[in-house]
Amino acid sequence: MSSATAEKKPEVKAEEPTAAPFVMPKVRNGQQVMWYRYGEKVDTAQTPAEVAFVIKCGQKSITRLKTTDGFPVEGVPHIDDPRLKNANFRSAGAWDFIEEEKQQRAFNDQIAARVAALEEALKKK
Repeated sequence: MSSATAEKKPEVKAEEPTAAPFVMPKVRNGQQVMWYRYGEKVDTAQTPAEVAFVIKCGQKSITRLKTTDGFPVEGVPHIDDPRLKNANFRSAGAWDFIEEEKQQRAFNDQIAARVAALEEALKKK
């Protein structure tokens, strides 16, 4: 007596693409940054963004910064850090570059792209 049982093959699910982990932009000790007290880019009269200075850098957040009034803040993530979606994670606020730094970085990227294009053009000659 044999009973044929059909074996079920496990379903193979396509792997979902995993997003690359967030990498905090490079920042250096002594650098000016904007600090958002509530971890969101809300810049109103009631909650203005404040200038702060980086005291110590970490890999995932600014380990320590000081606002211009001397208020120390520890463990401050970058404003684009996806962990800020969790309200509990916003207790230290968030930081971002000052506008001049953003403009300088964009300019540097443009120059680097132009130099690369020129180098490529010279290789073809």
